Amino acid sequence: MVMEEFRVTRDGQTFGPYTEADLRQYLASGNIVETDLVRSKDTDKWLPLKKVIPRLDKSSAATARLMTLRMDLPPPPDIPWWMAMVLEVLTVLTFFVAWDVVEAVWLYRVQRNSRALLYYSIAALLFIVNSQAIYSIVMHDVFSRPQTDNPNATLLGIAAWGVRILARFAMRSSLLEHFNKIEPIGLKLSWWRTLLFGGLYFQYHFNRINEMRRARIAMTAGV
Repeated sequence: MVMEEFRVTRDGQTFGPYTEADLRQYLASGNIVETDLVRSKDTDKWLPLKKVIPRLDKSSAATARLMTLRMDLPPPPDIPWWMAMVLEVLTVLTFFVAWDVVEAVWLYRVQRNSRALLYYSIAALLFIVNSQAIYSIVMHDVFSRPQTDNPNATLLGIAAWGVRILARFAMRSSLLEHFNKIEPIGLKLSWWRTLLFGGLYFQYHFNRINEMRRARIAMTAGV
């Protein structure tokens, strides 16, 4: 007997083929969620996974993972990660100076021992102190305006980025602790993606966690 095979699409990339058993396993591990688009090799129509495999086992590991989410805690910030990326570009790489603090404030609300908020706040303060020099550099590079000479600008810039990197790994550590102990969904965070992408990488995972929260609400409501 030939088993039906499926492909999964996400962020413009297509993965597979997978069997139904593969999809259930990936759903249980959190690698895919019920809202991911899936199609079989016999059709060109992409459908959410929950419609392709409508009868998910209520005792499955995926359902158990959903039930570990605590609905009494505030949900993570839910701005789409791609929108955050666009705002970062439009604000000349300054959007996440503020959004990092927003993410860290949420984390502090659910895990008071996190030091990410402290580090991100210090990094933001250093950025504000150095903002005039940064503005001068941007105006000089983009519009060829005269650049204000500030001998401390480079030192402040290095200090701000150093604290920001420290904050990213403090955030990663606290997130892994929270989502593997308090709300044990089996979250995994790559150290090098944390280093390179920071708040954008965290926001991507926040979006997926919020998808899981909505799936739990729908499941509880019997939708």
